[in-house]
Amino acid sequence: MKKRITFFVASVSLVVLAFATINLGKLQAQTSAKSEGAITKIDFPSAPQKENRFKVGGLYYTFLDEAKGQVAVAPCSGLDDMYQNDIVIPETIKYAKKGESEKEYTVAAIGKAAFANCFNLTSVKIPQTVVTIGDVAFWGTNLEEIILPNSVEEIGNRCFKESIKLRNLHIGKGLKKIGVNLFDGCWNLQDIEVDPDNTILMSDNGILYDKAQTVVMRCPSFRKNVKKIELPSTVTKVARGAFEYCRYIEELVLNEGLKEIEGNAFYLCSALQTMKIPASVEKIEDGSAFILLAGCEKFDVDPANPHYSTLMNGRILFNKETKTMVSLLYTTDKATVTIPAEVEHIGAAAMMVILEGGMDEYYGGKGTEQVILPENLLSIGSYAFAGTNIGSIKVPDKVEEIPNGMVVDCKRLAFAAIGKGCKKIGFNVFEGCERLMNTRTGVIRCYAEVPPQMAQNSKGEYADFNEEVVKRTVLQVPEASVSQYMRANGWKDFIRTQKIEGQANEDVVAATLSIKTSKGMLTIVTTEEAPLCVYALDGTILYTTTDMQATVELPQGVYIVTYQ
Repeated sequence: MKKRITFFVASVSLVVLAFATINLGKLQAQTSAKSEGAITKIDFPSAPQKENRFKVGGLYYTFLDEAKGQVAVAPCSGLDDMYQNDIVIPETIKYAKKGESEKEYTVAAIGKAAFANCFNLTSVKIPQTVVTIGDVAFWGTNLEEIILPNSVEEIGNRCFKESIKLRNLHIGKGLKKIGVNLFDGCWNLQDIEVDPDNTILMSDNGILYDKAQTVVMRCPSFRKNVKKIELPSTVTKVARGAFEYCRYIEELVLNEGLKEIEGNAFYLCSALQTMKIPASVEKIEDGSAFILLAGCEKFDVDPANPHYSTLMNGRILFNKETKTMVSLLYTTDKATVTIPAEVEHIGAAAMMVILEGGMDEYYGGKGTEQVILPENLLSIGSYAFAGTNIGSIKVPDKVEEIPNGMVVDCKRLAFAAIGKGCKKIGFNVFEGCERLMNTRTGVIRCYAEVPPQMAQNSKGEYADFNEEVVKRTVLQVPEASVSQYMRANGWKDFIRTQKIEGQANEDVVAATLSIKTSKGMLTIVTTEEAPLCVYALDGTILYTTTDMQATVELPQGVYIVTYQ
């Protein structure tokens, strides 16, 4: 073996870190609305301003079509006038415009955001005249039950989102079109009932499917007694968020014949013990499908599946055609993770962690503290490491683009190294990285000799770095390129730009050796068995081993590590 010696200077200090709740928006993968048959057209006003609304009884309205005599329920006027208690929407109202005689109008719709964030609502009775319910109409309400009458033909996007107390939803036979992301944040949903005569939807054991039972659309999440679910043989797709928050399911049998799994499909199924992928699965949208499967020890992919397999004893779900790491299962273990060399691409949200209100107590500050990426890595997907517990990251030289939100909300991240081949920086890459914004610890090191360009969106807007990052974080760049970085778009905003000198503590990461410190402990991980020694500065040997992983408790000080 060729002799190798690595010198490491570490100040091992006893530090207790406080972790705040990570609150990330989920990847908004769009799902197609389902529709069938003719739908009564309702044109909502583009922006129902206060002057366009009028009040009759306890509700505000806006005109839809005066000639047809149609109105829609409109949002309240403000916090002092919020809808509350029991609301009964009338079928018709009588209203006289200024200078005109009184006319009768039909209540044909519930407008956009009509009841959004009305926390004190206890019930809303919807009349048989309502045909359409607009986007986010019931967002954030505390309603426990919603009954959609047979007259309702369309419900808009995110209609019930964040209705955290919603338990029962009844869908009438007339519904013909539904929007996307209807149930995001509906943690306490227990039952979905669909009229048997509905032409596009059905329910089976409280689970919402399309009429042909080919798409599983939503499983109620708050059913403590349901430990096992077996999908019908007809299912070909698990829709976005279908089993989101189903934290009591211990076994989920995905049927042979299933072809597609969309984003957030199994988010926070924390009691699920194994994630079995049938041979028939052809497409998995991204890693967000498997966020926080905290009780799941491994992926179990049918050996006959031509598209997917596993790595790292089942912990990594791997697309063997594209050589992409689709997902790395979450664990509270803080040990360093070395991504196998077979991985050439890390997919979107592959390690993403989303912590919502109250979850930080269970998951905050936990999980791997360091990820070592393979030198042959070619690309990284958006939000790949978002919200994780990593303290440092080194992007290999072959990766040409730092994607949107790559390490967003990684609150422990203090050091980020960007490889020589980087050409573009995405949006919101370092948002919420609190330690990176610390003037004593935060370092971004970019090895690219030419400053990478800032990404541009469809509106012509350019990405930039967080205001606190450019103010507090040290930017280290090649000595010959310092002047270029100080003139380049985005990079010139850094107050402290320096030439690269030596190795930072967090940068001692290579294909063969990883060293890190935490709370008075020195952790060393190698990839080969070889003599490893820890010395005091006076040459005294403090520790020696040939193990591939070692943890040593040391007092605060400076030490030398050799590995040969």
